[in-house]
This record gives sequence, structure tokens and C-alpha cells, in this order.
Amino acid sequence: SFDSEEVEGYKSYWQSIAPKNDTEEFQRWLFAFMSVHTTWERNVIGYEAIKDWTKWFNNDEKLMEIVVEARVGLHNNRVRFISEFARKFWNDPEYFKYENGDWQMFRDRLVKNILGLGIAKVSFALEMIYPNRAEVCCMDTHLFQAYGLDQSKDATRYKEIENYWLD
Repeated sequence: SFDSEEVEGYKSYWQSIAPKNDTEEFQRWLFAFMSVHTTWERNVIGYEAIKDWTKWFNNDEKLMEIVVEARVGLHNNRVRFISEFARKFWNDPEYFKYENGDWQMFRDRLVKNILGLGIAKVSFALEMIYPNRAEVCCMDTHLFQAYGLDQSKDATRYKEIENYWLD
């Protein structure tokens, strides 16, 4: 029942805001880090505070100052996780790029190597980086609830509901 012109309009829009370089990809990751355990409003405020990563890269004291001032919470861990990720990303941006193959395997490899982001937030970042291509979904607590599940108790069913959503 979808209007094909409307679908194409959305696809064009999503492609127009997809990242076009490594900095824009990195910024999508930063947005995902700032979305952990915070409100949408604080997520946006926190992201706006750190998006110019050249001001804090390799300077954890400066990053801490920025994150504390943004009032996004979890300051110590958030700074540690973002700082470690930033070093890893800029050491090898290609490691974080999808080439080909199974999307879930790619995502799961990243989950194992990104401290501070779980499966949902890594999926969220990939959806922002590859809006028309990603074949993973950010199955957050609200989507678990839509399936009558509790994310904290039913986490092992993530891929089951993700696959249902993808199908």
C-alpha cells in the first residue's frame, strides 16, 4: 500500500544526508555514543558539544570538560569509551566501513571491538551511515516491548526480532 513515489522521495532524502567522508561517518558514531542512556534532547545537546572532534581528540581532559558541561551523564565511562573509539577509528577508518558480505556478521565484529556500544547502538550507527543499505536494525527497548519482550531479560532474542523486522 506504499506509494512508490513517496518511497523514492524518502530514499532520496536519506541518501542526501548519508555521510560523504570519514569525518561525517565518525560524527555518526559520536551521535550513537551520545545516545546511550540519555534523552533525545540530551543526545542532541551532547552531540552538538562534541561533533567538532578536532577540539578534543587525544585530549581526554578537554573531552571530559565538554561532556560534563553538556550534562549527558555517565561522564567517566562516556569519555573513556569515546576517547578509545576515536583513537581506533582514526587509526584505521577502513576497519569501520562495510565492504560486502553479511551485515549482521560485520555489525557483530564491530560490537566486539567497540567498548561502550552494544548491538543496538552499533546497529543505530550503521543505519545512520548506510541509511539505504544497512541490513541491521536498532532494536531498542521500545521495539522489544512491541514484541511483548523485556530487553534486559530477552536480549538473546535480538537477532530473532531483528530478522523479523528486516523480513
